[in-house]
Formats: sequence, structure tokens, C-alpha cells
Amino acid sequence: MIDKCGGESSIQQNSIFLNNAFIKSGMTSGIFGAYFGIIIDSIYLGGTKSDINDTPIWKGVLRALVCGAVASPFLLLYFLVSNRMNAMAVYIVKSTLPFFFIMLLLFSIVKPLLMKLKLLNTSRLS
Repeated sequence: MIDKCGGESSIQQNSIFLNNAFIKSGMTSGIFGAYFGIIIDSIYLGGTKSDINDTPIWKGVLRALVCGAVASPFLLLYFLVSNRMNAMAVYIVKSTLPFFFIMLLLFSIVKPLLMKLKLLNTSRLS
């Protein structure tokens, strides 16, 4: 844009798109990750019953800790990736991919782990 239209020479091309609104807009990919996670859960994991989370509070806290531990490697990407890379690389690597995979994991892959740890109400599962 600066090359074609001209502009202030003090503006760096990479810094035009590196504001918080642009980078954080990639977090909307979490919606797609959750959707695909629900599809994976319904097709391959047998779906989720409505009362699966009806457990004591201590199990709910443990579920939150397990989910946080599973999501933390992807969340670290958001904090560790430098803004000095190419703007599109920052957008994809810093927010789009991590939040897509976090939601995908939380809505699908974490369920068997929680079942193995007996943190879900499995009394009515068929």
C-alpha cells in the first residue's frame, strides 16, 4: 500500500497490520475449531449427553485443570510468537491456528481423557 500510494516514510509496512484488533481477529477461528470438534465428537466419540458434566464441584475443577493443561501448549504460541515476523505469519501462527486447535481439542479429544480419569458423569452413557 505504501509502495503504490505513497505515504509517510516513517511507517513500516509490517507494522500497519500489527495492531491488537488485527491479530486478535484470528481468535474467531476458535468457532470453527469448536464446530469441527463437535462433529468429531458426534461421529467418532459417540456424542455428548446433556448431563455428562453433572458431577461434584471438585471434579469440575479438575476438568478445568486438565483442559488447561491440554490447551496450554497452543496458548503458549500466542504469548511466545514475536510480532516482528511477517504480518500474515503472525496472524496465522499467533492467533488463528492456536485457537482453532485449542477449541478442536476441548470439544473432542479431551472427552476420552476425562472419561479415563473418571471426571465425567458416565452413568447414563450407552
